[in-house]
Amino acid sequence: MNFQYDEEQDLLRDAAKKLLADKATLEAAHKQFDAGEAHDQELWKLMAENGWQGIAVPEEYGGSGMGYLNLSVIAEEIGYYYANTPFTISVFGATEAILLAGSESQKGEHLPKLDLGLLS
Repeated sequence: MNFQYDEEQDLLRDAAKKLLADKATLEAAHKQFDAGEAHDQELWKLMAENGWQGIAVPEEYGGSGMGYLNLSVIAEEIGYYYANTPFTISVFGATEAILLAGSESQKGEHLPKLDLGLLS
């Protein structure tokens, strides 16, 4: 069994590393906490612009439909860096709850907003 990432996942990981190495620093987190901010809104917006919140969201609901393996690539890098964002609660919490238990109406209304980082 091959547990290596494929070329697409390697590119995704490299892009995530590049973005997070520049933006997700301990110093940035201290600055946000000192300012009373719950999370790094600039980084959250950049993550949304890169489509990270919607990686595992089916295309029919506004996501990229890239699946959970690609999501795990992003999650691994977020865990490695100090990404002070609501990624876990939004993507693994709200998105998954809506996908599993939401009505079609709820999926159509909320998943596109989560994909764009509008709900956090």
